[in-house]
Amino acid sequence: MPFEVEVDPDRLRPSEIPIAAGRSDRLHAVTGWQPDIAWSKTLDDLMSDAREHARNIEKEKLSRQDVS
Repeated sequence: MPFEVEVDPDRLRPSEIPIAAGRSDRLHAVTGWQPDIAWSKTLDDLMSDAREHARNIEKEKLSRQDVS
């Protein structure tokens, strides 16, 4: 399901940063921590959840139209 992200500038706080990016190298060097879940799996799971949520919203809209 294709989607488009639109940013409403009126809803952004002045302290919002446009992009947040980082690496876990320093954390790993200091603590030995490393992620258990691959980044690609995290993104796949996130997108699957977002798509399911969008489908549920669409189903709810359609069911409201059926009742009307």
